[in-house]
Amino acid sequence: MSAYRYGRPALRGSVDVQLQTAFSDGNWNTVIRLAAKRAAATKDPYYEAVKICAESQLDGTAEKCAVLAAVDELVKNKKTPDIDIIELYEWACRDLFNYDVEYADTLGPLRARWAKANPSSPLALQCLQACLEKWDLVSAQQIATTLDKTHANTADRRYMFWNITLTFLLSVSPQCTDASRKVYSLLAVRQLERAADLTESSAKLEPTDRGLLTEEEICLYYRVLRSHGTKEEFISRLQSPKLGAISQLKEGRKLLFCEGLDALESWGEWDLIYKLCREALVLGLEGATSPFFVCDLQTWRKFATAASKTADPDGSLAEVQNILKRYIEIKDKASEMYKKNLSLALLETTFRLPATAVNPTRENERLSARVIQIGLFLDQYFERLSAFDDIKGYVAELSFEEVKALMESVVPRILDEDANKTRKIVLEALSCKLRYLLSTCPQTLTPQPSVVEGQPQDKPFQCRLCSSPASLPCECCLRKLILDAATAYERITGEKELLAAIPRLDKDPRLDLALVMGAALLKLSGLRPRTSDVTRSLWQDVDPGLFLQAVLLLDAQLKETPGDTELRLLLVKLYLLLGCASYAYQLWIPLDVKRTIQDALSPLFFDRISALAPGLFQGNRGLMEPLRSFYNQSLREKSPVRIWDAFWAGSYTSILDMTEFDGNLRRSCTLMMTLVEERRAIRCYGGKIDCEIEEHPLTENIDDDTTLVDKTDHGPFPNLESFHGPAMHEFLSRGPGLSVGFLHPRSVTPSSRFLTRRRTSVRTSPSCRNSTSISCCTSLPRTTNPPPKQTRSPCATATTRSRRSRV
Repeated sequence: MSAYRYGRPALRGSVDVQLQTAFSDGNWNTVIRLAAKRAAATKDPYYEAVKICAESQLDGTAEKCAVLAAVDELVKNKKTPDIDIIELYEWACRDLFNYDVEYADTLGPLRARWAKANPSSPLALQCLQACLEKWDLVSAQQIATTLDKTHANTADRRYMFWNITLTFLLSVSPQCTDASRKVYSLLAVRQLERAADLTESSAKLEPTDRGLLTEEEICLYYRVLRSHGTKEEFISRLQSPKLGAISQLKEGRKLLFCEGLDALESWGEWDLIYKLCREALVLGLEGATSPFFVCDLQTWRKFATAASKTADPDGSLAEVQNILKRYIEIKDKASEMYKKNLSLALLETTFRLPATAVNPTRENERLSARVIQIGLFLDQYFERLSAFDDIKGYVAELSFEEVKALMESVVPRILDEDANKTRKIVLEALSCKLRYLLSTCPQTLTPQPSVVEGQPQDKPFQCRLCSSPASLPCECCLRKLILDAATAYERITGEKELLAAIPRLDKDPRLDLALVMGAALLKLSGLRPRTSDVTRSLWQDVDPGLFLQAVLLLDAQLKETPGDTELRLLLVKLYLLLGCASYAYQLWIPLDVKRTIQDALSPLFFDRISALAPGLFQGNRGLMEPLRSFYNQSLREKSPVRIWDAFWAGSYTSILDMTEFDGNLRRSCTLMMTLVEERRAIRCYGGKIDCEIEEHPLTENIDDDTTLVDKTDHGPFPNLESFHGPAMHEFLSRGPGLSVGFLHPRSVTPSSRFLTRRRTSVRTSPSCRNSTSISCCTSLPRTTNPPPKQTRSPCATATTRSRRSRV
C-alpha cells in the first residue's frame, strides 16, 4: 500500500477489482456498501477500516467522527495493529492533524508499536519516515532505536546514527518531559562516547564496527558534546590523536577544524586556538595536506588574533609572521583567491602587532608598517570590487598621523602620472570612499572647549583635516568631498573612452561616486538614526532640500546601473522615508526576493508599511501574498522541510541546522510582521478580520512567553560608515527594530488572553485551517468578499491525551 503522503492510498492486492475501482474513483457510497458486505463475509477488520475510511469522506458529521473513534480504539487496544489499517486511517485523518487529532498521541504510537513488532520489514522504515515528517520525535526515536538494535551487526551504519540523532533532537525538544530530558541527553552523549572510544582504541575500523567513520558522524559527536557535555571534554577530544581537529585535517576533513575554532573562540580559549592554527598551517607547509587547504581568511585572522592574546604576544606574532612568510614564498603555486588571502593575512598580522612594533621609531619616518601594508595591498587590489570593504576596518583603526600619511603619501602614489585613465578614475573613486569613511572616524577630530571667551560654541570639535570647527562628521570636509566626487563623475560622463571602459571593470566607478555624494548629502541634511523618539517629525531635524538632492542624485544613478541591488535597496528606504511608498514598491519588485530569503529581507520594505501606505494592500493580489506563500509552504508541516532527505543522505549536521532554522522561522519577527501589517491595513479601511490572531495557523508556536527571532539581513545595504558609528541602515530606519515589543502578540491583541488558551484539545476547525493551503484570514472592503463564517466541527470535541516520553 502506498502512503497517504503521496496521494490516495491503494488497497491491498487481495481486494477484489470492484471495490478497488470504486475506491480509486472516489465513489464512497459504493465503497461503504461493498466493504460492509466483505467485512460481514470474511470477518476481516481490514474491510471495516475501508468502510470507515470511506465514511470519513462524506459530509455527515457522524461519519467523519467515526474514524476518530476507530483510531482511539486502536490506541487503547494493546495488540499490534495492521499496517494497512494504520495507513488507511492516517489518510482519512489527514485534515484533522493538529486540530482535532494529535499525531503524537494517536497514529504515531500505532506506527511505533507496529515497527517494534516488525523491525525487519521494509515498512518499518516507512513508519519512521511518517513519524519524522509529522515531527513525532517520541515515536520516531522509539522506531529508530528498534531499527538500530535489529541492524546492529550490519554494514548499514545509518540506523545507529539515526537513533543517536533523534535521541539528541528529542532531548532538546519541547516534546520531551522535564523528567526524561536529562536521561535522553545522557543517552545521546554516552552512545557517541562509546563510539568515539572505540574509534580511538581501534587500529582500523570496519563498516560493521559501531565507531565514528565519516566526517558527518564525527561532527555530530562534537555538536552533541558541545551541547550536552562539558567544555573540558570537548577540548580534550579536540586534541585527541584520531578524532582531533588536526588528525581530521590530515584526512582532508576541514569542517571539524572550523567548528572547533568557533567553539573555542566563544569560550575565549585563545592559547588553544593559536596552537591549532599553527599546527594546521604547518601541515600545509610540510605536505601533510594540500598547501593551501586551510589558508582561508578566517583561519589567518583567528591565528593572528589568538597570537596577540597569548602570554607572549611578541613571540607568538613573530611565529605568525614566520609561517606567513613561508606561505608567501610559495604563493605562485596558489590560485588568485589564496594569494589575496595571504595579502589580507599579512595586513591582519601587522595590525595585531604591538604599537611599538608598528609605529615609526625615527622622527623623520612618516610611514608606519600598518600604512605601508595597506598601501601594498591597494597596489595589487585597488581595482577589485571588494577593495574598499577589505581595508575599511583597518583604515578606521589608524591614528590621525597614519591617516594623513595614507591619504597624502600612499594613495596618490599608487599610480604613475602616465597611468591609464580608467585605472586613475577607479583609484579616485576609491579615494573618495576612503575620505567619506574617515569623516566618520573620531580620530580626525579634536575636542574643543564648549565655551570660548564666554561664548558657547556650536561645534564641539575641530577637524584635524581642514581645521574648521566641526561636529561628527565634519560638514566642511563633506562639502569638499561632494564637489570632488561630482567633478570626477562629470569627467567620466564627458569622456567616451572612460564610458567605453566601464563594462570591463569590476564595478562602475560612477556608482561609487554617486553613493559617496548621496551619503554625504544625507549627512549634511541632518539625517540621523531614529531608534527611540519616533513621534518627532523627521523634517524637524532634516533639511528637505539636501535630502531631496541626495534622493534624486541616487535615483538618476539607478537609471544608469539598474542592476545594482545595494543602490536599489537604499532608494527603497529613502522613498519610504519620504512617504512615497508606491514608488518604493515599484523599486522593490525588481529585486525579486526569493522564497529562501523572504524572512531576512522582507522587513526592509514591509516593516510599518500599513501605517505609511495602507492603500498598497488593496488589489487583486495581496501585498503580503509572497510572504504568506513562503510561510505556508515552509511551515505546512511540523517538521523542517525535506528533513527525511537529510536523514536518508546521512547529513547529520544539516539535520541539526535545519531543525534550528525551522524553529527560528516558526517564531520569526517577520512572520508576525506579515500578520500584523495586514491586519492594521484592514482596520484602517474598516474591513473584516475573520479570525483572531491567536487562532491563525501561523502563530501556532507563538505564545505570550515566546521570544521572537529577528533575522533581518542588512548586509545588502551600502555601508561606507566606519565601525565607530552606526551603519547606514540605522540612518534610514523609521523606528525601533522588529524585535521590539510592538510586534509581540500581547501588543497586537486587544487583551492579554493571547494564546493562553490555545494549546488545549480544541482548536480551530479544519475548514479554517486547511492543511494544504493556509489562506489569509482577512479581507478588505471593495477588493474581496469575506468568506462565510466558519463553524466549529463537532469533531473538535475529541480530546487528546498527553503522552509521556519513554526511553
